[in-house]
Amino acid sequence: MNQPNSALGTPDYGLDAPGVVRNLFIIGAVGLLLWGSTALGIWSGEEVLGPIAGVNVLLPVGTIGLCGGLGCSMMGIWMVWSSKLGKIKTREGLLSHISWAGDEQVLDIGCGRGLMLVGAAKRLTTGKAIGIDKWQEEDLANNCREQFTYWTEQQRGMLWANMR
Repeated sequence: MNQPNSALGTPDYGLDAPGVVRNLFIIGAVGLLLWGSTALGIWSGEEVLGPIAGVNVLLPVGTIGLCGGLGCSMMGIWMVWSSKLGKIKTREGLLSHISWAGDEQVLDIGCGRGLMLVGAAKRLTTGKAIGIDKWQEEDLANNCREQFTYWTEQQRGMLWANMR
């Protein structure tokens, strides 16, 4: 086991649902491009459907693009923020509700990259923290056995080992 150095910094817990995040940004870009083409006067931004039951229905594609583009882009940004920063704050809030003695035995099933496992291990002095996970790339960006970082807290400080 190696001690973490300053070059390692904070553990990277990956990007949750990277395919979903990618799709949100793609849909957001397409929607904003539709709206932008309307705003620049390239096209009217309206399509006529019909006649439906003898009535022409006007579909405001440009406006729909703006709403959908902003909504999907904002959701993508929120997912990146929550993956990189928000979940650490949430973890600390959840684990602060437990009265830790430091000698607990912690088992984290489905630990991913160890977000909760690391948080629990930091609160242990003589206890042990063990994590088990089924590795699936689609669940977390770069989620693979070679990328997994195991952390444990011991009396002399945080130890780090790259499990390859």
